[in-house]
Amino acid sequence: MKIRFTDGTNEVIVILNDSKLSESLVKQLPFTFYFNDYANNEKNGTLPEKLVTDKNFEAECPKGSLGYFAQWGNLCLFFEIAPAYPGQYLLGTVQGDSEKIKKLGNKVTVEIAE
Repeated sequence: MKIRFTDGTNEVIVILNDSKLSESLVKQLPFTFYFNDYANNEKNGTLPEKLVTDKNFEAECPKGSLGYFAQWGNLCLFFEIAPAYPGQYLLGTVQGDSEKIKKLGNKVTVEIAE
C-alpha cells in the first residue's frame, strides 16, 4: 500500500511494508499534523494515536524511509540514515527521490495514495 505526505505544494509517496504496525497506521488515515525538522536527519510529527508495537521489529531506518518512534508516538521521514535505536520501527520506503522530504512544510496531511 502507498500513502502520501503533502503540504499542499510538495508531496512524498511512501510504500508501506507488510506489517501489523503499518496496518495500524493506515487505520488512522487521513490526518493532518505538524511535521518538524529533527536531529538533522528527519522530519517528524506526533500521530493522533500511538501505534501498538512489537519490540521484535525494532530496526535501523535508512535514508528515504518512514519510521515510527514509539516512545514519543512520532512518525518520522528520514532524509539521512537513523541507526537502530530502542523503540524505532521501520514502516516503509519513500518512492523516488528522498530529498523531497526536506521540501515538506510544517503542516502535512497523510492519506492513502491512489
